[in-house]
Amino acid sequence: MQSNDLRGGTPIYTHHEYPESGGILRYAEGFLHPEWGLPFPAALYGINHMKRDAKAEANFLSRHPVVALLTMRKKALADLLTKYGDKADVMLQHYYYEDKYYMPFASELRKLVFTMLKGMSSKEASEKTALVVATIFEHDNAWRYRFQDIFMETTKEKLMSDFPNEIVRILTIMASREVETRFNQEAWDKDKVMMYNDTGTLDIETHKLAGLKKLVKVLWLVPRFRRAVRSALSVVDWNKLLPDEHDRYHCLIRHDYRHFGRTIEDRWKEWLEIHKGNPPKLMYVVDRIVAS
Repeated sequence: MQSNDLRGGTPIYTHHEYPESGGILRYAEGFLHPEWGLPFPAALYGINHMKRDAKAEANFLSRHPVVALLTMRKKALADLLTKYGDKADVMLQHYYYEDKYYMPFASELRKLVFTMLKGMSSKEASEKTALVVATIFEHDNAWRYRFQDIFMETTKEKLMSDFPNEIVRILTIMASREVETRFNQEAWDKDKVMMYNDTGTLDIETHKLAGLKKLVKVLWLVPRFRRAVRSALSVVDWNKLLPDEHDRYHCLIRHDYRHFGRTIEDRWKEWLEIHKGNPPKLMYVVDRIVAS
């Protein structure tokens, strides 16, 4: 079955290409731009485990600042990253790519993470962690599009000059653009979020970014961490971390986040204009049988 309603549907993919710049581009019937990456459920299952582990660790360290500071010792950090990498090998070993197949965003993020960590940890642990981070963003478009969105709201010069406050500022922007939550500054300042539950009413929960928001302020007290961040930012090509024309095009129809600070209604209007009122049709699954 086909429909123009983009919610819940899947593009009808026709082929993929491997550009010289690196990465994989997927092409879909009727779409004017390809999309980066080849995300699929099995990879996302493992990636979601690694994301939960990372968020849990960040939340724990943010609640125990002394432990966080002790973790910045080179051996302690290497041990922590090695354990994370060992689990990632179990969950993601079949989804690591050759370097040339990582999209430019993931490759540049990998360089940034490795450059930052190598000054604080072992080379082996830094390389593996950077690979895991790149693999997560290679397969998880939802996260990639969100981070590209807030990277547009800052520059590496701003981050180098006032990293902890700038990180909190752009994370606040990300939190305010989530569709499934109702942003409230007072709640956000207390690391909480007002989230819609299954009944459509609001629950107050700990925000998923709360740990990261608090942790960067603690770690910024460590001179080695400050040097590592500035070293990484100095070598990264910031433009490769920003959305390109393909990303901007596909973000016009995503319902889960207010990309570019715009509502889905506003972006949908632009989508219709681009397609002259005749947007591409999507494929749906009916009674477990795919009909086109």
